[in-house]
Amino acid sequence: MELKTTANNSNKTIPFKIALVIAIFLLFFIASVNYREIKHLQTSSELVSTSLIVDKEINNLFSQFSLMESAEFRSVILKDSTFADSYIDYKIESDKAFDKLSELTKDYPEQQAILDTVALLKDKLHNTLIALHGKIGATDSDVEVIQNVDETAELLKKIRSQKVEMVLNKEALLQERLAVYEKQTFLTPLTSLLLVFFALVVFTIAFIKIRRDKDHIQTSQALLQNIVQSTDNIMNYYEPIYNNQNEVSDFKIIFANDCNREYLGLDPEEIIGKPISSVFPFLLLNGELEKMISHYKKGETVDFERQVAVNGEILWLHSIIKPMDKGILVVIRNDTDENMAHEKVLALNEQLVLQNSIMIEAKRMARIGSYTWHIETDKAEISDNFYHILGYKPQEFEPSFENYRKLIHPDDVVTYEEIMKGVMESREAPDHTYRVLAKNGDTIYLKTKGKFLRNKGKEIMISVVQDITTEMMAMNELQKLNEQLEVQNSIFVDAEGVAGLGSYIWYLDNGEAILSDNFYRILGLEPKSLEISYDSYKQFVHPDDLEDYNKLGEETVNQGESSISKYRIISANGKVKHLVLNGQYIEKNGRPTSVGVVQNVSKKVRADEKLRVKNLELERSNVELDSFNRVASHDLQEPLRKIQMFLSRIADKEGDKLSEKGLEYFDKVNNAAQRMQSLIRNLLTYSRIDSTHGDFEKVDLNEVLEKVQDDIGERITDSNAVIVSEQLPKVKGIFFQLEQLFSNLISNALKYHDPLLAPKINLKSEKVHKEQIPEDFFKTYKHYYKITIVDNGIGFSEENAGKIFEVFQRLHQKNEYSGTGIGLAICKKIVENHHGNIHATSKLGKGSAFVIYLPA
Repeated sequence: MELKTTANNSNKTIPFKIALVIAIFLLFFIASVNYREIKHLQTSSELVSTSLIVDKEINNLFSQFSLMESAEFRSVILKDSTFADSYIDYKIESDKAFDKLSELTKDYPEQQAILDTVALLKDKLHNTLIALHGKIGATDSDVEVIQNVDETAELLKKIRSQKVEMVLNKEALLQERLAVYEKQTFLTPLTSLLLVFFALVVFTIAFIKIRRDKDHIQTSQALLQNIVQSTDNIMNYYEPIYNNQNEVSDFKIIFANDCNREYLGLDPEEIIGKPISSVFPFLLLNGELEKMISHYKKGETVDFERQVAVNGEILWLHSIIKPMDKGILVVIRNDTDENMAHEKVLALNEQLVLQNSIMIEAKRMARIGSYTWHIETDKAEISDNFYHILGYKPQEFEPSFENYRKLIHPDDVVTYEEIMKGVMESREAPDHTYRVLAKNGDTIYLKTKGKFLRNKGKEIMISVVQDITTEMMAMNELQKLNEQLEVQNSIFVDAEGVAGLGSYIWYLDNGEAILSDNFYRILGLEPKSLEISYDSYKQFVHPDDLEDYNKLGEETVNQGESSISKYRIISANGKVKHLVLNGQYIEKNGRPTSVGVVQNVSKKVRADEKLRVKNLELERSNVELDSFNRVASHDLQEPLRKIQMFLSRIADKEGDKLSEKGLEYFDKVNNAAQRMQSLIRNLLTYSRIDSTHGDFEKVDLNEVLEKVQDDIGERITDSNAVIVSEQLPKVKGIFFQLEQLFSNLISNALKYHDPLLAPKINLKSEKVHKEQIPEDFFKTYKHYYKITIVDNGIGFSEENAGKIFEVFQRLHQKNEYSGTGIGLAICKKIVENHHGNIHATSKLGKGSAFVIYLPA
C-alpha cells in the first residue's frame, strides 16, 4: 500500500515539473524580449545621437568652405600670401570633416550621392581658389581675378544648395528615428513590469512546491528508518573514541538495528553507547579492531569473513565496513547458509569425479567422443575416445581446423560448412549427421550435439559426438571474417576523425537516426550520449539555417534527395560549425532510409572569409596608395618644380631690383617651396613603408648605426655631438627602413639639442620577456629586444608623448625648428612594420628617451 502511495506521489509531481519547465521557459522568453527591447532602445538612442553628430559635421564642413573662401579673398585683397597657411589649415580641416561625414552617412545612399556632388564641387572650388591665389600682386590680372571670384561665388552657391539638401535629408531621418525612440521608451518599461510580475508568480509556486517536498523527505526518512530496522542484515553505526593523545583507540556504538538481537542475542538499546571492544571482544583476537581504525583513517572500505560461536551455534558472518563523515557504517550479513551450501558442493564435486570416471568408460564402450572448443583462442581439446573413433591414437594429430578438414568426406564438405555457419549465426548446435574418412580410409558417420557456455567470462562450446568435429572449419572462417570487419571498421573510424567526417543513417518513415561516434564529437557530445532523431537534431541547427534544414527534410522524405548540401550547427559547447553533407536514398530492412556523411568545413570557411577580407583590404589599400603616390610624385611635385624654377630665374635676373622687404618676402616664398618639397618627399617615404615581410633578413643594428653616423657625420661634427652605443643585436627586418629609423631619431636629437650643451646620445639594448613589457601592444613573440635612445636635449611635456608620432604633429613653430612633422610618424610605421612598438618619455629641459621593442 505504501509503495502504491509513493508511486502515485511520483506521478503527481510530473505535471508540476512540466509546468515548472514551461514557466522557466516563459520567464527566459520574457527576459529575452525585455533584453531585446532594451537593446532596441539603446540602438535607437545611438541613431538619434548619430543624427545630431551628422548635423554638427555638416555645419563644420560647409563653414570650412566659407573660411577657405575668406582666407583666399583676404590674400587677394590685401596682396598678402601669408594667408595661404590659413587656407591650407582650412583645407585640411574641410577634408577631415568631409571624411568623417562620409563615414557617418556610409549607410545612407541619398547622403552619399550628395557628398559625391560636394566632392566634385569641393575640388573645383579648391582649383579656383588656387588659381585666384596665383593672381596675388599681379597688375594685369584684375579681370581674371574678378572672373575667379565670380566662379568661386557660383561654386559656393551650389555647395550651399547641397548643404540645404543634406540638412533636409538629415531632418527627415532624425524625425523617423525620434518616432522609433519614443515607441521603444513606451514598450521597454512595460516588458520589464511583465517580467517582474511573472517571476514573482513562478517563485511563489516554487516555494510552495519546496515546502511540500520537505514534508515528503521527512516521510521518506521515516520510511528509511523502517527499512533499516526490517532488513535481514545487521546494520550498526559507530563513532570513534579518542585517547589522551587524540588518537582513535576504539569505537562507540551509536546505532544498532534489531538484527543484533536476532543473530547475536544482543539488545540494541543495551549496547548503544558502549565501546565495540567490550560488546564484540572477538574483534581483539585477530587485530581486526586495529584494521578498522586504520581503514577509517584512510577512508577505505573493507570487509571481513569470520566464524562466531553464538549460544553453541557456529555462524559465518561477512562484515562490510564503510567509513563515513563522522564514523563507520557496519553491515553484517549472515552467510552461514551459503557456507554450508558450499561444503555440500565440495562433497558433490567428489561424487562428480567418480561419475566422470564411469562416464569415460561408458564413452569407450558406446563409441562416444567429446570435445571442448575455446571460441576466442580457436583451440580445441578432444577426448581420447574421439581419437579412437577416428582411428587414431590419442594425441596422434593436433586437433586443428585444417587437420580435421582432411578427414571430412569430400561430398559432405559443403554441407558441413553450411551447418557450421548456421551454428555460429544462431549460437545453437542442433543434432546433425555427416561423414568423415577414418585413418584406415573407412567412411564414418558422426552425429553430434552441443551447446555454448561461458567459462570464466570466456565463450566455449562443448559437444558430444558420435561422428563429428567439423564445426571447427565454419568457426574459423567466421572468425577471420569478423577480424577483417573489425580492422575495416577501425580504419573507417580513424578516417572520419582525421577528415572531420561523420556518418549517419536516417530512417525516413519515423525520423529516427543513428550517428557515428565522430558525428557526436562534431556536435560536441560524447558518442551515444544522446538519442538523435530528425526533430531532436534541430536543437543543434543554427537558427538562421532552420529554413534550409526543414527544406532538406521535406525534399529527402518526398524525393529521396535534397538540393540543400550545406548548413550550420551550434555544438553543445557553443561553437558555430559549417557542415557539408552528401546522402543517398536506400531501402534498409524494407524501410526508406537516407545514409550519408557530413564534413566539418568550419576551418575552411573561416579561412576563405579571412582571405576574402584581406584581399579586399589589400586591394583598397593598393588603390589608395597608388593614387597617393601618383599625386605626390607628379601632380604635386610638377607645379612645385616650376615654382622653384621661376624663383631661381627671378633671383638671377631680377634679384638686384627687389627692395629689402621684397627680398624678405622672396626668401619666405623660397623657404616655403623647399619646405613643401621636403614635406612631399617625407609623405612619399611614409606611404611607401608597407607591411609585407617577404624581404625580411637578418640585420645587424651595429652596421645600421655605423651607416647612419657616416651619412650625417657632418651634422654630428658641426654640433660637437657625442654618440655612445652598447653592442646592439641582430634582428629580422629591412635594412634601409631600420637605417631610416635610426637616422630620424638621431637627427631629431641633434635638431632639438640644448643650445648651452653639446648633444650627447646614448644607445642601450637588452633582451626582455614579453611579460616584462608594460606597454600595451599586440605581442606575438615571446622575447623582444628593448633598444633605448636617450638624449640631453630640450625635451617636451609628457602629455605630448603620444602626439609626436602622429603625422604633421609639431610641438614647435617652424620658425623655431625646421621640419615637416612626419619624421617620427615614419619611425612609428617602420617599427610597427617590424612587429614592434615605439614610445617616448621626456620632461621639458631634461632630455628625451625613445624606447623601441623589436622581436628577438
